Amino acid sequence: MLTSRNNDAIMIKMRLTMKAIIQNRYGDENTLELVEVSTPVISKPNQFLIKVAYANISSGDKNINTIDQPFVIKLILRLLFGWNGPKSKIRGISGSGVVVEVGSDITGVKVGDHVNFINSMKAGVLAEYLVLSSDSKFAVVDSSVDLVDAAPIAFGAMSAYHFINEQNLKEGYDIYIYGASGAVGTYALSLATHFKANITAVASQKHHEKLNVFPVQKFIDYKNQNPFDIQQRFDVIFDAVGKIKKTDIQHLLKPNGKFYSIKSPTKEDSQRLTHLNEWLSRGSLKTIIDKVYDFEDYKQAHAHVYAGHKSGNVIIKI
Repeated sequence: MLTSRNNDAIMIKMRLTMKAIIQNRYGDENTLELVEVSTPVISKPNQFLIKVAYANISSGDKNINTIDQPFVIKLILRLLFGWNGPKSKIRGISGSGVVVEVGSDITGVKVGDHVNFINSMKAGVLAEYLVLSSDSKFAVVDSSVDLVDAAPIAFGAMSAYHFINEQNLKEGYDIYIYGASGAVGTYALSLATHFKANITAVASQKHHEKLNVFPVQKFIDYKNQNPFDIQQRFDVIFDAVGKIKKTDIQHLLKPNGKFYSIKSPTKEDSQRLTHLNEWLSRGSLKTIIDKVYDFEDYKQAHAHVYAGHKSGNVIIKI
């Protein structure tokens, strides 16, 4: 038996269609289209319905939507997500919103709760409403946190935390973050700050002002300086954009230093997301936002991300 606990749920059921951004074939932002589709409804007791507030547009969206990748990775993406185009037509893989209806078997989340989530395989976040289940990767967000700041956590922060965590980074460690200006990179900076590490950040000069909210000891502008030609040595080197090899930076590692790259697989985990949300609510984790776009400006938002030169996160307000 399904339960509706407020008037919002009743109004949703009366509303037969909603706005959503769909994609029928892989490609750039021009393959995306804003249309009216059927509003989803919960059909199983372990499902719940979210009114989406913000969709986060990330490199993950770019990789799936464009499949502009080397041949082997492109083949894998087609096998996973659809051969000629995404099987899940409504795009968007991470974001935040408010729970408006729950199934009778749902525990741990209730109507009115703020949540953030990542839905990589099924997507569907670029829409006014989204159905998730108890098996989805989501977590409750403290009501004091702005949902725009919570929207990128499940992608950028959770990806960074896979490498920059309590086990890998101790207080006083020297860390070198390559690609510090992107979604994963800015969260890596925030986590390194939380763990009280000494930070060297590689990012172009135009991003430095926005990144000055973190206590970076040294910025390296890779456009004006060889980022690998420095004297300092590091306990941890993290490639947040997947563009360098260990052989490029082996000489920068201390004898027991570790190299991590975002090219390695990461884990989507609701418990980790809950942990990160707690830090966000306490101010121990910061979200850097480059720009928030209106829903109708979805093509500009995706083009911004696809160009690869953003500072932090790009968000669409639904």
